[in-house]
Amino acid sequence: LCLTAALYGPYVPGAGWVVDDHVNLERHAEAGLLGGEWLYATYEYAGGQAGGHVWRPVPSTIHHFLAVAFGREPPAFRALNLLVHLLNGALVYMAAMRASLNHRASCWAMLAWTMHPALVESVAWSSDINDLLLGTFSLLAVRATLSEKDRTKQLLLVYVLCLAACLSKEMGVLLFAAILPLAWWKHEGKTRISLPAASLAASLTYLGLHLAVTANSYVASSTSVPLSHVAKAWTANWSWILYLPHQAPMAH
Repeated sequence: LCLTAALYGPYVPGAGWVVDDHVNLERHAEAGLLGGEWLYATYEYAGGQAGGHVWRPVPSTIHHFLAVAFGREPPAFRALNLLVHLLNGALVYMAAMRASLNHRASCWAMLAWTMHPALVESVAWSSDINDLLLGTFSLLAVRATLSEKDRTKQLLLVYVLCLAACLSKEMGVLLFAAILPLAWWKHEGKTRISLPAASLAASLTYLGLHLAVTANSYVASSTSVPLSHVAKAWTANWSWILYLPHQAPMAH
């Protein structure tokens, strides 16, 4: 964690706005009341755009509080990303230990996470805190799945954490695909089904809330995008494997 902080830390004081930071962060604080983060599509509320299918109220609420507390200053948002990234590294270590890895192996897992080139953009681009928070709540959900707590409390915790992951970024709806094998590996009996079911219920809850807020489903949004654009996006998502980290587009 100290090594990660030493590598990223020097770039915090001189941080500036990048790409759509100008809408999401520089102008977002002017949008008005905090409740609007939960009642309107994220980009619509941030920049006055009509409609939109993106709804990520957890990161936008955190940014709202940060803007009120520190003003619209780029270093404050960059520092927040770094702190969340370091927190995620610690969560990787704890999840690895919960998964019965020894201390050394857990440390290597934490190092691989914090130093992975695919996460550079998420830490350096302030608007991309949604990916970091998705990681935070996903790791907490994994840790809760691997625990031996009271089953009722465990189910409620997994549901809440998976829902928080979805509210950070829509990719959280797929988290149940990770919860399922972990539950079957770690537990026995009905717990193998109930934990993935709790995660799936959180995904369905989010999709229902998303549709109510944006009046725009992801199915409708995806069918309106040309197939060539979809193929290009997926190619870009995997391009960090082929290119040096600083050349990889859409590494997040």
